[in-house]
Amino acid sequence: MKTLIKISLIASLTLASAFAQTATPNTTLCAAQTNTAKNICLTSATGIIAQAGIYVDQEYELVQQPFNAATCSSNCYIPVSRGNRGSGPVTAHNNASVAWIALTPNSSVVPGVNGFTTNTVVTSIGPCVRSAQTYLPVIFVNRGIKRDCNSVSGTANAGVGEWVDFAPEAGLDFPSPTPLQAVPASGALSVSSGSYLITKAGVAAMTLAAPTAGVQDGMVIKLTSGTANAHTLVATTLFYNGASGVPYTTATFGAYAGAEIIIKSYNGFWYVVSTVNVTLS
Repeated sequence: MKTLIKISLIASLTLASAFAQTATPNTTLCAAQTNTAKNICLTSATGIIAQAGIYVDQEYELVQQPFNAATCSSNCYIPVSRGNRGSGPVTAHNNASVAWIALTPNSSVVPGVNGFTTNTVVTSIGPCVRSAQTYLPVIFVNRGIKRDCNSVSGTANAGVGEWVDFAPEAGLDFPSPTPLQAVPASGALSVSSGSYLITKAGVAAMTLAAPTAGVQDGMVIKLTSGTANAHTLVATTLFYNGASGVPYTTATFGAYAGAEIIIKSYNGFWYVVSTVNVTLS
């Protein structure tokens, strides 16, 4: 069994080195779609060919244009069939809704891997290696769940994280509660939902990039100090706390175990939900 696990890990890391992890393709609707419409307007048609999938508000739509049909590049009306792959019910979708694109095998960087699965059992649970995933989030069409792999780079276990919900406030937190991820050294937190416990013996200097507006709205990060050190989290001009119109850059933890900050992503920024002995500057 240990040999098989070792071989599997080597294969995963080899795949990661050959194909960098990237966001599951997405665009937005360029017009509202009614629940009876047989076409959908997409802001970008990149990757849209016959039999590609379009996932909006838990409904999976299948592209029905001819295989040799030319596709416009932007603001395109695409013929579709509705409610496929055991997805959620056919429903109306608002203009500017996020549309996730399920690439056909020949369009994906790894043939047959596109960030979507029709498994009814959610298998993305427990430890994960972010760089070993071809596309994130992984979308479980039959369950209406998006799963992401969080991580802390620059640490002794760089890139090793836990599977979490892509945006818990947008749906179920599966499984509940969100797994706790240790932060044993300084480094960057991945732009993904997560519950982190700082375990570094000294001061941990952490960074966080901006979430993608619209696509990554609703992500929640909970960061708690497990040691008595003045840790810092830097997200340059990205923190809003409701007390100032100017976004802050640095969250500094009081030098006590239990200091904590909870933040939520929206429109390309991190909104502070609550703090315990953490100051912003």
